[in-house]
Parts: sequence; structure tokens; C-alpha cells
Amino acid sequence: MSDAALTTLKRVNRELGYSTGSDNERDLLIRDYIEVATDLFTKMSGIRFHKHTVTEKVGQPASERRLIVSEALPILSVTSIKLDGELIDASEYEVERASLGWIRRKGSSWDSTTKHNWGVKPYPQQNELLYEVVYLGGYATPHQVNEGTESTRTLPHDVEQAVVDYVSFKLNQRHTDSTVKSQSTGDWSVTYRDGVVMPTTFEDTIKRYKVPKVMV
Repeated sequence: MSDAALTTLKRVNRELGYSTGSDNERDLLIRDYIEVATDLFTKMSGIRFHKHTVTEKVGQPASERRLIVSEALPILSVTSIKLDGELIDASEYEVERASLGWIRRKGSSWDSTTKHNWGVKPYPQQNELLYEVVYLGGYATPHQVNEGTESTRTLPHDVEQAVVDYVSFKLNQRHTDSTVKSQSTGDWSVTYRDGVVMPTTFEDTIKRYKVPKVMV
């Protein structure tokens, strides 16, 4: 599986009461569903949760003390920040809210990168320059621990459980009518979006972690 995978084959099999390796075809299908669930969780939340180093280019529409990154959260450490190739001294900034991707400029504001029309009307979509931020972000996942790239898991358990729930439903609902919009069984409920099975636990967890857009 990819480094981004938010759960493991063994964890899903344990949830379903299966033994890993007892059915190779089923294990291959579970691996595929883990990748699907991880990709969907990433796209819907806007965050890549697994721990990795990111080079992110960020525009700054106004002169503010807060620079915001969002590709891998939380921020664990910042390696460098450049503007137009010029390195900004690390003593000039600090991580303010790691979980929200906020990096604060100490004592002054970040320069705006927005292109202006004769200094009168800003066009935020036409950035002349972008800040290049290199940082380590995300959580150590169970998959990364299994692969030996990380020693201790830090991924929140509810994120992994949401992915496990999605994979479990994909396995159990393969023959369900995709025109059905929702259904409930006991304490479980599931919603269908354009034929995609979507456990409510999956959606609810995404809502908790999705970073709100912040006007700076």
C-alpha cells in the first residue's frame, strides 16, 4: 500500500473477524479499498494525514502576520520559508497553531504576494510571487509504523476507525442498490452519494478535521 494509507490490512481483518492471509483475493480487495478510503478522506478533508515532508507554495493576499499552509497537518516543524528564492531567517517566524497550519511572523507582517492593478484593485488570483514553505507535517500512521518508517503511531484513532468503517461497508455493501440514498442498521447508518457508499461515521469524522477557510 502507499505511504499515505490510513489503516492496515490487519486492522480491517480484525474488525471483520477475518485472519490476514486466509483469503488472498479478499486481502487484495481490502488493500484496494483502503487506498480508495484514504484518497476520499484526503480529498474531502483537504489534508494529507500521513507524516511526510511537504514543499508548499502559498500566496498571501494581504499583509498579515499569519501565513497559512494546509497540505499536511499538523505542522511538526518548518525547514525553510522563501520568497522569490530569498530565504527568510527562521528567527523571524514561529508556528502559531500547528493543527490549523498557521505560521506567524514575529514583530511584523508577511509581505503580500498579490498582484495589483496600478495599485488600486487587487487580483488575488494573479499572484506574482509565492512563499515556498518546506515543512514536516501530518501524523505517523499505523501503516508507517508497520513499515518501520516511524516508531510510534500518532494518527488519531477516530480517523483510522472512519477509514475502517468505510472499507467494511464497501465489502459488505457491494451488491446494495446504488440508487438508495440512505439506510440504517442498528447503530449504523450510511449515505449514498452518486453511487458511493458513505458511512455517516466517515463523513462526521471528516467534518471534525476539515480545516475551515480563514480570511487573512
